[in-house]
Amino acid sequence: MITMKLNIMMLLMMVLHNTNLLNADQENKLGIIGGNKTTIEKHPWIVSIQSEGYHNCGGSIINENTIITAAHCFDSTEEVQILAGTADLTQKGEIIKVQRVINHENFNLSNGVSDDIAIYKLSSNLTFSDKIKPIALPENKDIADGTPVIVSGWGYTNQDRPDVSNDLLDVELYIVNPEICYEEMGDQLTDNMICAGFESGFKGSCNGDSGGPLELNNTLVGIVSWGGEECAGPESPNVFTKVVNYISWIKEHINI
Repeated sequence: MITMKLNIMMLLMMVLHNTNLLNADQENKLGIIGGNKTTIEKHPWIVSIQSEGYHNCGGSIINENTIITAAHCFDSTEEVQILAGTADLTQKGEIIKVQRVINHENFNLSNGVSDDIAIYKLSSNLTFSDKIKPIALPENKDIADGTPVIVSGWGYTNQDRPDVSNDLLDVELYIVNPEICYEEMGDQLTDNMICAGFESGFKGSCNGDSGGPLELNNTLVGIVSWGGEECAGPESPNVFTKVVNYISWIKEHINI
């Protein structure tokens, strides 16, 4: 495994994936770069993780009181809640307070983006429906290069315009060969990460999409973690926490 310290530029870009907290009542903007407006029924496991009522990160439901997300999203439970069951942040959904945040014990922002995974325990159970469902966890370690996958979220459509989306968007990406991703993203890439992108460029996740799901056949294969100098650029694949490498950790902490 490659475990070198994140350089300053990449650290800054990773932090930028954790978007500023913006009012969901602002003029409607789109989300995922190059994405399409979608419905919550197509992604019933996705939630908006919010601070003081404003969208900050995405997350995925893995059981009735557990959300999985990126460790860099929050470091405390103060004023943190999740919004589930809606694709529109201005509409009513199920809002539940986060009772406990469990970041991976090896995650340390000063040392880079390795082990960027966290479990959030909710203060009460979600009510499952066609709009609120858990996502499956992966069983197979390897995904073939070029496999189509889906990322969704409420993040920026333009990294130079700091507006989150009111509408949930998704976009199809393709798994990038680790060696090619390493050439583009550098020494901070580890075996606990998976890369996905779009060869012709400018499709993928950006600020505000952190913690959200990378899906393959309704299975959570990745968690939005970080990217390069350009959000979703042709030479800047999105980098995700590789969920299959953390199954034991997830099972150990899911019932805490």
